[in-house]
Amino acid sequence: MMFLSVCVAACNKPQKPVQKESAVVIYDRAWSRESAIYDAAHTIRSCSSQIAEICKSNAEKQEDQFYLAFSTAFQLDPNCSGILLVSLGGVEDNQTRSSKALGKVPISERWILEVSFSSEKEKQRWSILSHSASGEDDAPSMARSVCQILNGKSGKVL
Repeated sequence: MMFLSVCVAACNKPQKPVQKESAVVIYDRAWSRESAIYDAAHTIRSCSSQIAEICKSNAEKQEDQFYLAFSTAFQLDPNCSGILLVSLGGVEDNQTRSSKALGKVPISERWILEVSFSSEKEKQRWSILSHSASGEDDAPSMARSVCQILNGKSGKVL
């Protein structure tokens, strides 16, 4: 009898609610870097090939800095809580870790973020594929906007 009452008390503990899997923002670094290189190439058309390589390298470094600013803002913005940021196609890309993270989230909760990076601009054009959302923002504003859209709090519609 004593065992039964203990089991009833322990077995009837309120269960923690099952948390919905996080949404994932897949930051397409390959797209962003190619945009940076394309932008640099069109900015320096009349330059020698040696200068063109320096400009290309500078554009890639600026894109890296923008991604770092975006990912830092993403981690600090309370709107992004519960949303996972995965970088694909960048220099530091960790394919195994990214694949594992993506495997835990339903396809319907995966959102590809494309940033058309231009080293000449402070604000970058971005869009969330399959969500009809886009904007032009600096890194912290972009992180906030993307997370608010995914949380259903606001949106920018094409």
